[in-house]
Amino acid sequence: MSAEYRTYTRRWGVLATVISINFACFTQTSCYFSVTPIAAEYFDANDVKMDLFHLLGMVFTSPFILVALYAINKIGLKWCIRLGGSIVFVGSVIRMMATLPVLEEKIEPVYKFYLVLIGQCIVCIGHPFIMVLITKVSQTWFAESERILSTACMAITPTLANIFASLLSPAIVADDVANIKYLNIVYAAPSVIGLLFCLLFCSKSNPPTPASKSGENSEKKTSYTLKDYFSALKIILTNKTILGFMFFVGSLLAIMNSSVSQLAQWMCSVGYSSQQIGLVTALLMASGSVGGLTVSAIARKYQNHIVILKITYCFSAISFIVSLLQLREPHLYYSTLFTLMIFGFCTIGCFPLSLELAVEETFPLSPVYSETTMHFPAYAYAFILVNLCNNMTWEQEGSTQHTCGGKIRPWDYTPYFYLMMAEVTVSAIAVLFVINPK
Repeated sequence: MSAEYRTYTRRWGVLATVISINFACFTQTSCYFSVTPIAAEYFDANDVKMDLFHLLGMVFTSPFILVALYAINKIGLKWCIRLGGSIVFVGSVIRMMATLPVLEEKIEPVYKFYLVLIGQCIVCIGHPFIMVLITKVSQTWFAESERILSTACMAITPTLANIFASLLSPAIVADDVANIKYLNIVYAAPSVIGLLFCLLFCSKSNPPTPASKSGENSEKKTSYTLKDYFSALKIILTNKTILGFMFFVGSLLAIMNSSVSQLAQWMCSVGYSSQQIGLVTALLMASGSVGGLTVSAIARKYQNHIVILKITYCFSAISFIVSLLQLREPHLYYSTLFTLMIFGFCTIGCFPLSLELAVEETFPLSPVYSETTMHFPAYAYAFILVNLCNNMTWEQEGSTQHTCGGKIRPWDYTPYFYLMMAEVTVSAIAVLFVINPK
């Protein structure tokens, strides 16, 4: 490394801080996904109420992504991490106190539900301040040769968190309603660790000596104003290629986000157990991690990112259509698992390719802007999809055995599935012609 640049051991502490807070956010968001029917019994809530956990999360996450985008440029890395970490910690504590064993017996189920919901909303307000930092942390604290590693560690955190929650929640609950209360205690722990790391390692926004040329350039930037913020957004939102990524790739990520959140209700309606649902969710997310790395490697090898992106997008659409057709029927567990894994592999595989192409398209703007354009529609459109899913249903046939318990009502989701099949078909055809970066 050049004598004018150097790295500091503290960089690993900053990395660990972002990872632990991100991990806390994603595990708390997904902790009920694979045990929704049992959690509904505990909170005395129906399927509509249980959907509020992720619906309100999307409502708060989407606008605060834009707030966080301004904050990271205005107040710097240190205060953005501290702000986000503190808010997430407060939300985690409220969730934990609502179901703490020594207190929860004195609280009515309906009040426990709304306390946990309030805590979840607070977590989702703080999360965007951490979510948008991946490229910024790598650029500021890590050498050029280390950025692939640091970015990868932060980028796979959501997937690892979802896998962790999908497998651990059914194991902790063990089909016993009384064990639901322990989930909020377990998943609050990473937020405590993240806050401690934040106080220990995040005392400065930048290292004393820059770690790289791009890190040095970012330190030299002048004061940031609202005018700068809106000017950058205007450049992003008037770029046809970026709009294509937002619409097609952002909507595909939204379909995956909403599908993962609804998977328990889809699968319990045709008789699958919470353990089976948890395994499907975990392997869906795990295949996504593999896809993100594999598809990017293939694109680099053949030096044709656009073609690989379009092929991967089309395979994602096909596998999703096949998965939805199978989810209408019982006793197709392993074939459904296989096609959903392909869907996860291809969908997440599209994301790093799109991000890389978007960064090139918007250079010399900070990569944080391009990253945000992917995250925003992934949450905003997912909110719409979950609401559509809840309202586009048929009555379940009486002959179909379900495992939804007494609170979650089994539905036939065929109308919604047909809508999704039509959307991804049209999108897969359109993406072949619309996304053509220069």
